[in-house]
Amino acid sequence: MRTVAGQAAADDRHPRRLAAVDPAAGQHRVQAHSASSERPVGTADHRCRTCGQSPDSWATDRLTGLANRWGWDTSGPQIHGDAHRRGEPVALLAVDIDHFKRVNDEYGHPAGDAILSAVAAVLREVTRPTDLSCRYGGDEFLVLAPGLDVEATSAMATEIRAGIKALVITARAAIDWTVTLSEITASIGAAVHLPGSEFALTELLLHADTGLREAKRGGRDKAGVAELPPAGPTTHSVTHVRLSPMAERR
Repeated sequence: MRTVAGQAAADDRHPRRLAAVDPAAGQHRVQAHSASSERPVGTADHRCRTCGQSPDSWATDRLTGLANRWGWDTSGPQIHGDAHRRGEPVALLAVDIDHFKRVNDEYGHPAGDAILSAVAAVLREVTRPTDLSCRYGGDEFLVLAPGLDVEATSAMATEIRAGIKALVITARAAIDWTVTLSEITASIGAAVHLPGSEFALTELLLHADTGLREAKRGGRDKAGVAELPPAGPTTHSVTHVRLSPMAERR
């Protein structure tokens, strides 16, 4: 069980990471630090002399320290292409926190932010230096893992889900109210492109996201991994969906 207070502490390689283990309680404890003070390139000579920002700040999610959407769009295709040229499989895991909106609605956005930071720390603990972890948007995270086959991808998904479920997070819900959040679950959809696959990264993401939706429909707190053969899809269907609340908005 991991106990989290606010956000995760820094280490030499990652902006935030699970910190010391309490042997008696069997818990990981994560201390709170501000995002701006934890950047690995936080010294003056690594920052722009005009704006004071680190060179990679545009590609980093400020809350979690993971890559943001820009970072993903920049680094993801390169990692995917390099694995393809090496003849390796490449896996993509889409991780979505279950019932996250309920946390924000009932306990406030600081509590939600604490969960996002703690989940990011779990991803850093589970993934390898060669993997790309990203906060893709809201409470959805992506992990691009070159060289992983279906079995290894399934093991990673299981470890991520277990790490998230073991979190115990303490956060301020109001000036005079502190809440402890536990039994947090996540749904994961994953897809693995085999060597020789002609699928692009965008298609790999579509397959993983389809698996994520299936995990959600299956009751949440689940993970599914799809193995995609080298041959691409032969059929494609198109569905028109009318989203009534949006259509009726004036």
